[in-house]
Amino acid sequence: MGRSISRVPIWLRHLSAVKEEVRGAAFPKTAADGLREVVALTTASLRILEGQVGADGLSALLARMVSEDQRRRRRWKRELEDCFRPRRRGP
Repeated sequence: MGRSISRVPIWLRHLSAVKEEVRGAAFPKTAADGLREVVALTTASLRILEGQVGADGLSALLARMVSEDQRRRRRWKRELEDCFRPRRRGP
């Protein structure tokens, strides 16, 4: 008997769509190139945000993003445990 579809994480239910999206992406050749790209994009994004909301608004926004990321990680971990926890057999 399979697991209930509502207990399967959304990313796993739509794995074929994720696969198609990733297939068309261009990835950096090395990890160092990838990190340089991340730093460049992050720096540019933070400059744009700071220009739009100011330094105080940026600090508040970053604090909120950290809080949301922690909440998302807890939920993701819980979903993984629910989905991949070994099933109990009968008594």
